[in-house]
Amino acid sequence: SENKQFRVGKFHKKKRFATALVGGETVVDVFDGEEMEWHLPRDDDSYGSSDLCYRLTFQSRNRDKVLNRYLRHVYQVFEEMCPELQLFTWCWSECLRAGGWRPMESRHPKTFDTIAMDGELKRSIVDDLERFVARRDFYKKNGDPWKRGYLLYGPPGTGKSSVVAAMSNHLKFNLYVMELGNIRSDYELRHALLSIQNKSIVVFEDIDCCPELHARSDSDGNDESTDQNIPNDGSHHKHKNPAAKTMLNCIDGVWSSHGEERIIVFTTNHKDVLDPALIRPGRMDMHIHLSYCTPEAFRSLAAIYLEVERNHPLLEEIGELLQTVDVTPAALAEELRKGSDGDVILQQVVDFLNQKKLGKGEKKNLMGGSIDSKPVVSVDFAT
Repeated sequence: SENKQFRVGKFHKKKRFATALVGGETVVDVFDGEEMEWHLPRDDDSYGSSDLCYRLTFQSRNRDKVLNRYLRHVYQVFEEMCPELQLFTWCWSECLRAGGWRPMESRHPKTFDTIAMDGELKRSIVDDLERFVARRDFYKKNGDPWKRGYLLYGPPGTGKSSVVAAMSNHLKFNLYVMELGNIRSDYELRHALLSIQNKSIVVFEDIDCCPELHARSDSDGNDESTDQNIPNDGSHHKHKNPAAKTMLNCIDGVWSSHGEERIIVFTTNHKDVLDPALIRPGRMDMHIHLSYCTPEAFRSLAAIYLEVERNHPLLEEIGELLQTVDVTPAALAEELRKGSDGDVILQQVVDFLNQKKLGKGEKKNLMGGSIDSKPVVSVDFAT
């Protein structure tokens, strides 16, 4: 018989091994008594790149069977083989001359139990998520799309990505990560958003990096931030980037009813530059401010990383220092990773914060004035 080459691997938590074609090889599948031939071209084939591209050959008499039954069967088998949770990123395929969602296993370990966050803030997020997934009949009765928007904003290193991962793990929803800068056209973005499955979280990272979504200013210096700037029906063209209008139409416009049980997340380091119309209720329903580390959040961090008691004597001193300096949870987590002896590491954190405080005082003297106080962690609920 003819020799065949295959790649062999195993999906996470699956007992059976899986095989995949090597470029230039062909395999025959049998479905309902009919042969279906799958071919994976080599990189140097004139047919194009092998990336995301297989060629399926079958008898013309089986056309309806293939389109209506066989491909559905293939996709069902694929879903059964996939990991429990997946992370999808939008990629361009030169072979297909189109974009597509490329899946990979989502192994981000963060959960709401392992996030260092103020307890009240954490409970408000979890309660809102659980209320959303439990209210299908409520959304249907009111004729509203079954979706919810969350705006995560705050300085870099305050845990925005960790919160997104925790949301995915808590709800068992797949993650779809989209960067508007990688989109080539209005059509491509519409296709990407409309091909997202139900029970998913769609993440637009660093939304402030898209200038078309910034607040406008008129000649008098007044902010112009009405829905006329970001139309809901796509009838206006104030924004140079048509992808911005398409994104908004898919969130709460004419295409928002496509699919259900979806969560849309915007992340930004600079909420103040965004057009208020972009983040109004109906688009971003819950605004979550992730700020610098608070004393309560650090107690959670210390318990997670060092397993120290919440009444450890050094935690009181650290809490007082955190009231005077701005330090992100990410920076403090890095300090806690430097060892396992709780007493030693916490003393190092005290020294670290004292150095920060000293540097802040020197900066204040050089500036000849006061420094803005640390922002307060807050959550805004849309009514």
